[in-house]
Amino acid sequence: MNKKTILEQLAKQHPACLSVHADIKAITPIDVLKTLLDNGYNDVSYGNDETPSYFKEKTDKDGEAYEQLIYLYDDVNEDGKRLSDTIKFSVINDSIDTTESVGVFTTIEEAINA
Repeated sequence: MNKKTILEQLAKQHPACLSVHADIKAITPIDVLKTLLDNGYNDVSYGNDETPSYFKEKTDKDGEAYEQLIYLYDDVNEDGKRLSDTIKFSVINDSIDTTESVGVFTTIEEAINA
């Protein structure tokens, strides 16, 4: 499967998200995108966000549902100039009661398992 097909599959539920933040999606390694797809994440990137975002509904150990959002962001300085093509992953868990920033991770596997 090529990168374009994977991106289309990730945006299947929300096709308008496909073209949002295309610059960062273009430098995201294909294995990262494939891992998101294989783990049931959907593209929910919106123009008012600064980076692409992917979400999946999950259930905690107590059976409570929450949404896990993974934001992919590139390596930029304070002026927004790209320093490298390195992608990092910021994870936020969002439920009816709380929104929790879980952390920033250097691999997609760490982000998904957070």
